[in-house]
Amino acid sequence: MSYLTYIGEQTVKWSALGEEALVALGAVVVVAAAGMIIIGTSRAVAARREGHGGVATLSGVSLVLAGTLICLAAVVLGFIAMTTKSS
Repeated sequence: MSYLTYIGEQTVKWSALGEEALVALGAVVVVAAAGMIIIGTSRAVAARREGHGGVATLSGVSLVLAGTLICLAAVVLGFIAMTTKSS
């Protein structure tokens, strides 16, 4: 084993770096889900205001439901992560 490889293994905890990257990806997903809720709400309201019912309103409502489910799943995963003892 070379000296540089040894230094790299000692200074960088690759598993911790991977966990941080996973948490950052989760944060991006939650922000995107919140954006889906906002866009879906505005589409559904605009469709109802313009008199377009049915499919136009349903597409907005489906975006809201999908975004809400993703955000709720993130909250549940957060509670599980907080209550689970890590070793």
